[in-house]
Amino acid sequence: MVGEFSIPKEGDSKLEKYKFEWLYINGLLGLIFTFGLLYTALKSRKARSWRYGTGWYRSFIADYGVPLMVVVWTALSFTTPSKHPSDVPRRLFSPLPWDSASLEHWTVIKDMGKVSAGNIFAAFILALMVAGLYLFDHSVASQLAQQKEFNLENPSAYHYDILLLGFMTLICGLLGLPPSNGVLPQSPMHSKSLAFLK
Repeated sequence: MVGEFSIPKEGDSKLEKYKFEWLYINGLLGLIFTFGLLYTALKSRKARSWRYGTGWYRSFIADYGVPLMVVVWTALSFTTPSKHPSDVPRRLFSPLPWDSASLEHWTVIKDMGKVSAGNIFAAFILALMVAGLYLFDHSVASQLAQQKEFNLENPSAYHYDILLLGFMTLICGLLGLPPSNGVLPQSPMHSKSLAFLK
């Protein structure tokens, strides 16, 4: 957030939007939107204990309050007065995946031949740590989801999900994306919602 009060590296200090007053306003708006979103999102998570509103309303706000607050504060950031430079508040530039500006993020695999042996060895250490984390995470989630009260049996494809997770992690690494984690379908909450308990 401190960077919002200064001129970006590629910015031209002669432009109107980079004058002191607009930089200051840009930084203050960034702080207001950041802490406003954080505060309202955290408050919405406790909506079930509110004393006002109907039960379904409080439940809806508690379940969907965080994404709703993201939409509300994003919309609020576009309601600034019209008599200011178009780049205040400053917005994050995110090119489309098929634009030339974003191609370097998706073509990590073509640079793999330039990686030194030392870096590959160091990556193996990190990969073993991630694999251990995933294996532990998967094992704990599996045990929690297969409690006796659910009366479940291991299906024939029980271990295929850890194999699929390994392939997904490999593909994400080659594409330059963060590794995926697929434990959610085995969470106890998911099992309880699908189970018929007597």
